Amino acid sequence: MHFLRPFYSLAAILAALTLSPRHADARFVLPQDIATEAPIKETLSKLLAVKSSKDAEPFFAALKSAADAGSADALFAVAYLYQTGIGVEASAEKSKEAYQQAAAKGSAAAKNNLGLLRLGLGENPKDAVASIEAAATAGYSPAQVSMGQLFLDGLPAAGIAKDLDQARVWFERASDAGDSDASLTLGVMYEQGAGVAADQSEAVRLMERAVDAGNPSAMIRLGTKLAAGQGIKSNPEKGRALFDKAIAANAQGARSALAALYESGTGFSKDEKKAFELYSKAADEGDASAWNKLGYFHENGMGVPKSDPKALEWYKKGADQNVPVCIHNLAVFTEEGRGGLTKDPKAAFALFYKAALSAFVPSQLALAIRYRDGKGVTADPQAAMAWCERAMQNGNIDASVQFAIMLESGAAGIVNLETAAKIYEEAANKGHPGAMVQLAGLLETGRGVPGDFRKSFALYQIASKAGFKPATEKLDALRRKLTPDQLKAAEAFAAGTTATTKPAADPAAKPAADPAPTPAKKPAPTKPKAR
Repeated sequence: MHFLRPFYSLAAILAALTLSPRHADARFVLPQDIATEAPIKETLSKLLAVKSSKDAEPFFAALKSAADAGSADALFAVAYLYQTGIGVEASAEKSKEAYQQAAAKGSAAAKNNLGLLRLGLGENPKDAVASIEAAATAGYSPAQVSMGQLFLDGLPAAGIAKDLDQARVWFERASDAGDSDASLTLGVMYEQGAGVAADQSEAVRLMERAVDAGNPSAMIRLGTKLAAGQGIKSNPEKGRALFDKAIAANAQGARSALAALYESGTGFSKDEKKAFELYSKAADEGDASAWNKLGYFHENGMGVPKSDPKALEWYKKGADQNVPVCIHNLAVFTEEGRGGLTKDPKAAFALFYKAALSAFVPSQLALAIRYRDGKGVTADPQAAMAWCERAMQNGNIDASVQFAIMLESGAAGIVNLETAAKIYEEAANKGHPGAMVQLAGLLETGRGVPGDFRKSFALYQIASKAGFKPATEKLDALRRKLTPDQLKAAEAFAAGTTATTKPAADPAAKPAADPAPTPAKKPAPTKPKAR
C-alpha cells in the first residue's frame, strides 16, 4: 500500500495539489476537491500559484481565520496544510485536531484523511481504519476506494486480511458512485482475473466508463489495449487517439507509455527514433521513468548514436532524484568503469545497496551476488543468502534459482537438497532454463530427488533448444554417459515432453531492457513490482 508521507517539501505538495487525475489507491482527499464555499475555493486557487513557503503564509492565515470562524471547508484545508507543512510549520497533532473538528461537522473527506494520516504515522490501525470505513459506509466514494485498496493489499495489524472479493465490492460501490479510478481498477481486476473471473469484455466496459469520465490513466490503459489488441480487437488508430487525449490532459506517463509501443513495435511500426523523441518530451515534463529510458537508448544506440557518456548523464540525473533503476544502472557503470568513470566496485556496491533498500529487486539480487563473490565488499555467504531470499520473496525468479543453488552447495553452511529441488522445479515450470539445468543435475545424480535420467535428459534438451549453452554442454555429456538403450528411452521420453523457455539474464547485471512502464500510475490490483 502506498500512503502519502505526512510531510513533504513545498514543491512536492504543490505538485500534488494540482488537478491532475489520480489512480485508485488509499488516498488523501485534496482540499480543492471538496471545497464548496466560494471564499475558500478562491483562496485555495490562489494558493496553487505560490512558489515558496513564505508566499503561502498569508493564505494559510486566511484559511485559519475562516476555520476558527467555523468553516468546515477551511478546517479541512487547514488540517491538510498542517499535515503537509504549506504556509505553516508541519504538525501531525494539529493536523489531526483540525481533521477531527472537520469530521465532527460531518466531513467524510476528513474522516478518510484522518484515518490515512493515522495509518501513515503508525498509530492504532484499527481506529484509523474505522474512521475510513465510517466514511465509506456512508457512501463517500474516495473512502470506498481507500477501503478497496486496504483489502487489495491487506493490513493484518488492523484485522484486514488480503481479500480480493471484499476489495471488488468496495471498488464496485465507488465505481457505481461515479469514481473513475475505481472503475479503472475494477477493469484491471477483470482483465487479470483478480478476485473475479477474467472477462475482457467487462474489463473494456469498465475502462471505457473511466475514459468517458475523463480519466487519463484509463485512456492510457485502454489506448494500450487497443493498440496491442489485448482482449479487444486491435485498433491502433483509436488507441493513438486516446493517447493523444491523455497527453493533452498532461497525464503523467502518457508519452512514455506511447513511446514504449513504438519502441517494441506493438500496434505501431517499430520506430526507435519516434520512441526516443517521445521519451525526451516525457523527460522534459519530469517523467522519471523516461530518464532511465533515455539512458538505455543512448547506451545501446537505439534511435540515437551509441554513447555511454550520454547514457551516464541520464542515469546520474535519475540517481540524483533517487530513481531506483537509475541508481542501479549507475552502479553497473561505476562497477564496469563505463562512460568515463573509473572502475570502483566499492562505490558500485554502495549504489546497489541504496537501490536495494528502496525495494528495487534487481539490486537486491545484485547485492546477493556481490556478497557471494566478495565483489566490492567482503564475502559474506549469510548476507548473500539473506538478500537472495528477499529478492526471491519479491518475485524474482533468478533469485529463487540462486537461493536454491546456495542451499544445494551449502555455501552459507546450510545444505537442503529437497528444498532446493522444489525451488528448481517451480522455476523450471515457469520456463527458467538455469533452473532446468540445476534440477536435471539433481535428477541425473539422484540427489534430493529420485534419480531419473529420462527427465534429466528432457530438461537439458528443453533448455538447450532455448539456446542456453550450459544445457547443451550437459546434454552432450549425458548422451555420452547413457547406454544405447537408455539413450533411446530418454529421447522417446523427451519427445513427449513439451515446454518453452527463454535464456535467463545474467542476475548480476543491470536490467537488460528496462521494460516499458505500466501505462497507468497504479491501475493494477496487485502491488507493482519494482524494476
